[in-house]
Amino acid sequence: PKSRPYINLNGSTKNITSQLNPDKGIEAVRSFAVDMLDKDGELSEIFTPGHTVTDLLGQKAKIFLNIIGSVHPVDSILIIDGIVGQYAFSSNTCKVTVDHAAQLKRQEIFTNHATELNGNLAQAATTIPVNDASGFITPTTEFLTYVRIGDELIQYTGISNNNLTGCSRAQINTLAPSQHNDDTEVTSFYRLQGNAIDLALKVMLSGGGFGLSKSATAFNQLTTSLFVQDAILFEVSDIGTEFGLVAGDHVEISGSSNNNITTTVKSVHKIDETKSYIIVNSNLTTDTAETATVKFKSQYDTLPEGAGLLPSQLDVKKHLDIFNLFSGNFTAMDFFLDETVKVDEFVNEQLYRPTNLYSIPGNKIGVKMTIPPLSDIHTKTLDSGNVVNPNVIRVNRSINKYHYNTVIFKYDFDRLDLDKPKTGKVFLNNDALTRIGAGKKPLKIEARGFRRNTVTSQTLDIAARRYLDRYKFAAEFFSIETFFSNVDIECGDVVIVSGLSIYDSEKGSREFGPKVYEV
Repeated sequence: PKSRPYINLNGSTKNITSQLNPDKGIEAVRSFAVDMLDKDGELSEIFTPGHTVTDLLGQKAKIFLNIIGSVHPVDSILIIDGIVGQYAFSSNTCKVTVDHAAQLKRQEIFTNHATELNGNLAQAATTIPVNDASGFITPTTEFLTYVRIGDELIQYTGISNNNLTGCSRAQINTLAPSQHNDDTEVTSFYRLQGNAIDLALKVMLSGGGFGLSKSATAFNQLTTSLFVQDAILFEVSDIGTEFGLVAGDHVEISGSSNNNITTTVKSVHKIDETKSYIIVNSNLTTDTAETATVKFKSQYDTLPEGAGLLPSQLDVKKHLDIFNLFSGNFTAMDFFLDETVKVDEFVNEQLYRPTNLYSIPGNKIGVKMTIPPLSDIHTKTLDSGNVVNPNVIRVNRSINKYHYNTVIFKYDFDRLDLDKPKTGKVFLNNDALTRIGAGKKPLKIEARGFRRNTVTSQTLDIAARRYLDRYKFAAEFFSIETFFSNVDIECGDVVIVSGLSIYDSEKGSREFGPKVYEV
């Protein structure tokens, strides 16, 4: 209802750059600025904190691209699903900058806390009195909490005023001395366990809560001819895609005469271009005449702290698809945390990278695995019909870019000295070393969540092989420019390149392709 044709293209973003760095485990966070005319001071009014929303900063926002004559949202291309990160008023405009949701990953969680003992602590004591317990985190079933006193690690299960309660002494192969003296330093020590996909989803989605809501228009009787038991109807083309819902997510219904309950998603379905529905794991009463509010919360919102992302901002389904396809490659990880955790570094470097994963900076936060690019019926082909200036394409290989012949893993870090790895493993490809005489080109990976065991060793073998398969002979790369019709190609997408008169390293000729590449 508040839509206005106020966008000023002269001051708005026209170029969007995304970059994939799968070998480095980092991602580029992009943003999009929309310049709007402050006609009659209307924006000055509605963007004032507390007028329309509590504050414009931090509000969820989506940027779409749509061509004249097309219909929104059916024909629109989602450019960014993120949050308002900045706005600036000039004499007659307001420029609003929408940051990619990955910006939310640039925050810190599980803040390290230090205090002192408030009295001597005997060897058998199970309650620890401290001067200040306010900075310690209350444990959950997903998150184990400890403190370190000297060289002893002590697990606690509760906090009462300035006392840590339910303590188990001498944990993780440490010893309890006869006594810890008054004023001895007490520091936080946390433990996070699970596979890389599960932990990544929990770290990013925890804290989001029931942050997504939508009006429902019917229960069970969805249309005059369609009855589905325990179904909720929404006036939107695909509620699952729009909100990123998967089976198991939490649902909270309010404003209904008979169905005010909290339940979970069983499945998600489409009816047509304007209607879709979910089936829930509860017995719903049929109703076609009232409007209710339905809120959603991710099933992975389980940790006491997290980045607070919403399922609509994160490609949960892609994460789960990768796990289901390659579940045998995801061994259990066990992290000891004695320092504040930076979410983006932890997810990209400690969860993704050791398991061949890397973050995709698409319109939503996505993930891919280091495997050969695979095409399907939706894969776009780039050829002489849609490539601009094919005569300027240069096919490159370099010993300084996308080339590694050695993978070095460091893991099983000492519980009392988390900067000290107790185990390492080196994988060297002699064929690459011989063929490209440029010496060793190592890819170094610190895997702080891996512990020394047979399963971990097998997982590292697979991970190293995948990295070397891609980079051992210096991966081929080139830049290519296409017409506007291919604007929806994103970083991480797979494309087929064919029919161009450029060098083909497999054929040894200038009749290129068809070959499959990753963007």
